[in-house]
Amino acid sequence: MKDLIIIGGGPAGITAAVYAARKRLDFSVITKDIGGQAAWSGKIENYTGYQFIAGPDLVKKFSDHLSQYSFDLREGTEAARVEKKMAVLKSLLPTGKPYPQKPDRRLG
Repeated sequence: MKDLIIIGGGPAGITAAVYAARKRLDFSVITKDIGGQAAWSGKIENYTGYQFIAGPDLVKKFSDHLSQYSFDLREGTEAARVEKKMAVLKSLLPTGKPYPQKPDRRLG
């Protein structure tokens, strides 16, 4: 079971993955693609650290940053739904296959 499952590979998901890796959590990222909507943006203004950057360039920087860490990346798929059973959250892939993570005492 994973400590954390991050659903989505856009800027927020990438940031969560970087912080999870730095904390040495056992985690997975489930995403259709790295970059999310940023990948399709022609220009992005006022993104942290950049006054202006093209979407594909930002996605390349995301990918380069992520490549520094070892984690389970499930690119090309998505979570179909998330279920809560007692203190366990379970992400379900479109195939119906569960992707369980460790119990969270705060959910109990």
